[in-house]
Amino acid sequence: GYGWGWAIGAQRGWPFVEHNGLYFGFRAHMRRFTQEGLTVIVLANSAQAAVGGLAARVAEIYAGSAFAPQPEED
Repeated sequence: GYGWGWAIGAQRGWPFVEHNGLYFGFRAHMRRFTQEGLTVIVLANSAQAAVGGLAARVAEIYAGSAFAPQPEED
């Protein structure tokens, strides 16, 4: 979804809102996981930087095993 510049989505079931921007060779991206209390902000001084992908990867690293499938209990 989209609303006033904010995109709404989920990463491995964790809902997030995100926003990005580009200005004269600089690029930025913010992804906020609203229920987990995690916000990732990536700033780059390159217009070609894949800041959205970097934000997703940082979230994966930070969350670690929280994104991993949990074993079923017997």
